[in-house]
Amino acid sequence: MRKVDTVTQRKPMTVAVTATGDTNPTNQFNEHKIALQDKENELCKSILSFRELIFVHSNPDATDEAQDSADRDIAVRNLDRASKTLQNVRSAQDRLEDGTFGECLRCDEKINPKRMAAVPWTKYCIDCQDYFDKNPEEEQVINLAAEESPVYA
Repeated sequence: MRKVDTVTQRKPMTVAVTATGDTNPTNQFNEHKIALQDKENELCKSILSFRELIFVHSNPDATDEAQDSADRDIAVRNLDRASKTLQNVRSAQDRLEDGTFGECLRCDEKINPKRMAAVPWTKYCIDCQDYFDKNPEEEQVINLAAEESPVYA
């Protein structure tokens, strides 16, 4: 599993643009690759702007200080969400390159192509995602195990 500390350490991918909805596996691969790269670029820009919002400015006015604090709290939550999504996007890019893209990480079944088109960075089929939505602690156990596995080093 890739561990990247900074947002901009990844090299940009270049691929040919293809028609949406094409059934050719090569074209689908390229479409997913493009979608993931676009999402990665969008998230990197968002993360950089959230980081700027977190910077602490001193304000002599207590009301302004309280508003700045609330804005920073929102920016921190947005930064956390964007960082997790970026991690999922980069993981999906790795799966695309190693040939496991589109397979559920829990049950190893193929993920519905419509789901992959809508959320190409998804890790799970709809049934497994539903399970983890109801049991989030289970996904944390799987993520910790994956991080400790030598396969992902």
